[in-house]
Amino acid sequence: MLHIVGLGLRDGDIPERGKQALEEADVAYAELYTNAITYDLDGLAARTGTEITVLDRQDVEDEDRILAEAATKQVVFLVSGDPLTATTHQDILFRAHEHGIDTEIVHAPSILIAVAETGISIYKLGRTTTLPEPYNGTVPDSPFDVVNANQETGLHTLMLLDIGMEMGDALDIISDRLNPDTDIIAASQLGTAARTIRYGTIADMVGVADVFDVPCSIIIPGTLSDNEQERLSAFSV
Repeated sequence: MLHIVGLGLRDGDIPERGKQALEEADVAYAELYTNAITYDLDGLAARTGTEITVLDRQDVEDEDRILAEAATKQVVFLVSGDPLTATTHQDILFRAHEHGIDTEIVHAPSILIAVAETGISIYKLGRTTTLPEPYNGTVPDSPFDVVNANQETGLHTLMLLDIGMEMGDALDIISDRLNPDTDIIAASQLGTAARTIRYGTIADMVGVADVFDVPCSIIIPGTLSDNEQERLSAFSV
């Protein structure tokens, strides 16, 4: 059986059912390369009595290892945030179904829900995008294509920053692609007590970039309701 378990947005967020699955597991793996959050896996292993092996990208994308063991053993696969926000994890789930392997999903806090801490309605989120680190000095158009498409329909855009990217670097990038007078919401460490949220123009946000810690995200609002506007005013720069 394969148990895909979310670790949440901070160390300690793993649900009780996830810890129970670890206690009963024959084998446990963790995938952390897509996230900058630090989890105490050694402590978790000590508390549950199950050794946890951290996999690299190649190991995870080569799903046969996980599935082969799950066919005969109790296998736990730990992932940051919620288990199914990454398509790779969905692929593993549905390949397990194809092979007749029983599965369990243990959901945990995700940025896709925690973004509501900013005051926007998650029902008005459009397609989510990621802002990558520049490659050879350039950034692809695709994140900004997503922003433009969402703006045309009045939807908000959640822009996740690449692993380890700092807010100041992200603002430098988007300042070159969007009008500096564009209103944005800048946030870091959502889902934790250390969260930081600010609302203002891109130009305004440059002046407060150093208050944000990783992981960071930027929300480009679409059409704001009166309630959303009122809630966001609490975070105005």
